[in-house]
Amino acid sequence: MQDHSANYVTAIRSHERPPYEVYGTITFTDSTTLAVNHTNLIQDSIGIERKCSESEDLEIGGVYSDKVELNIRDTTSSRYKFFNARLSLNYKILVSTNTYETIHLGEFTITDADRENNTTISIVAYDDMRKLDKSLSSNALQGHPYDVLNYISLQTGYDLSFNEQYVLDNFINTDADLFIDVNSGIKTYRDAVKVVCQALGCCARDNRQGELELFKYSTDCVATLTTSHFYSVTVADFLCRYIGLSVTSQQGTFVSVSGQEDVGNVMKIPDAPAWDYGVESYLQTMTDRLFSYIKTIIYTPTEIDMPCDPAFDVGDRVKIVTDDGEEIETIITSYEWHISRMTLYSKGTNPYLEGVSTGDIASTRLLEKGTAENSFSYYTFTNTREITLTTTEQIIVDMTFGASQDTVINLWHEFKWDNVLADDTQKITLHYYYDGDLESYVPIQTYGEDGEHTFNTQYWLRDVSGNSAHNWRVGALLDSGSATIGVGDIHAMLSGQKLMAEAPWDHTIQLTVANNKDDKYVPIGRNKAFVSMLENVDLDAEQVIAPDTTVTETTGVLTRRRAFVGMADTIVHGSPQFSMVTFNLITENGDNLITESDFNLITEGE
Repeated sequence: MQDHSANYVTAIRSHERPPYEVYGTITFTDSTTLAVNHTNLIQDSIGIERKCSESEDLEIGGVYSDKVELNIRDTTSSRYKFFNARLSLNYKILVSTNTYETIHLGEFTITDADRENNTTISIVAYDDMRKLDKSLSSNALQGHPYDVLNYISLQTGYDLSFNEQYVLDNFINTDADLFIDVNSGIKTYRDAVKVVCQALGCCARDNRQGELELFKYSTDCVATLTTSHFYSVTVADFLCRYIGLSVTSQQGTFVSVSGQEDVGNVMKIPDAPAWDYGVESYLQTMTDRLFSYIKTIIYTPTEIDMPCDPAFDVGDRVKIVTDDGEEIETIITSYEWHISRMTLYSKGTNPYLEGVSTGDIASTRLLEKGTAENSFSYYTFTNTREITLTTTEQIIVDMTFGASQDTVINLWHEFKWDNVLADDTQKITLHYYYDGDLESYVPIQTYGEDGEHTFNTQYWLRDVSGNSAHNWRVGALLDSGSATIGVGDIHAMLSGQKLMAEAPWDHTIQLTVANNKDDKYVPIGRNKAFVSMLENVDLDAEQVIAPDTTVTETTGVLTRRRAFVGMADTIVHGSPQFSMVTFNLITENGDNLITESDFNLITEGE
């Protein structure tokens, strides 16, 4: 956060904000200047974007430029005169009688200037990070992190805001002997700075004075906001905390995980050129050092809409205090600033949807270069028909999945329904069914008005057995009134490790001849044709389909209304061995309709 006084905090948080203004100077390439202030700057037009991460998670190694847009009133100047001009901007606010305090907004270079009409020029400018967008002058850079950064500064003319001692005192892996090679995809000096920042466990930004600055995500809050300080805030219902780190380079994947049984996020750096060269044991040490830092980063993702405060920087930690006294800490990963209001963004992924637990062996293997069966998988469900809820329970989610080994499953549901109340309130109760058994946890949501509402739930299945198929269902019922769920308004996700695909049967059977390379497969020949090809089946909604119709909705047990005739198929062959895996795709009263008995592939049990 930019330096400021206590009087500044009082003024900037005031409900009746004191007088304020954005002002500055444009210095053209011919050294002439143009003052920018309330006389020619359209104050509401100014906007500044800053970020240290582009993904949905925290980023280590972010090297991004700040962008400013504004409009000025100008009837005489050629727009071409503004190209490559320097723009210096400030924000001032009255903090006491006749005393203003100034926050510097930054030093920028104008890249675009368009005349919107005869009176206005629209300007776009970026900070001095763009100096790093030069191609490397050599094919490789080598040295300790500060030495590499100092060399980049000399080559680009982009001054450093720090010295070597600052790097040694504040960051990790400062003794790393980096080798930054164009063969690792490093093309520009910005790319090279990103590599150095990944090794140091930090990000880079312009310090608003036209100098390169390194920073870490704050562990101490720089500001406290109460509900009177913002217009609105969206707070995630989960906490982001890192229990693992995966770093991938040309040398392979290096892993560091927490030694405690826990559930949390895994930070993945899929392209880490700083780990491309070196002794493997030291590269692992670099990974362990980086993880020792990121595991201290604990925060709640948020989105805060509030009156502008130009003192905030990306990477700042902010505390939010709710009306009931709850304290929430968040980290700014980006923001959009305007003269009257700003939006602070804090990105982060839900650890429960990631399905990572250090208590499970698979969580470690998730971070390694392992086999496909240890990878993270997920299943999704969306309803394909409209559902009307009543006081009678209905199954609204039905998902079937298989697990190759014992595992932990994470479940997430989102429901959107249009409620019609019969009383003052309406209560919706959900029931969870795992393999047909009712779970003890019962989510309940109460509404006090008609209209569309959204409800999110999460749940865990901790002891999912392997080598078997499982079923997950959600039932819903009302205590009064009605509610309608539109097509596509249910979203469900089931995620975990060691999961196997349980795709709908495509009406084909795969045969494998084992232990005899000379055996040849001869197509199945029926003894006789089916009699009456139209077979009615009972689905959840009593739909009627033909047997050659693809069933895209997950269903329960199929109940045939009549028997097939002439179901004996034969193999015209010697004695091949057939292998088949099925999860009882079709059952009748518990008996398999698809079995292997002698040479009959399709039989009907008694």
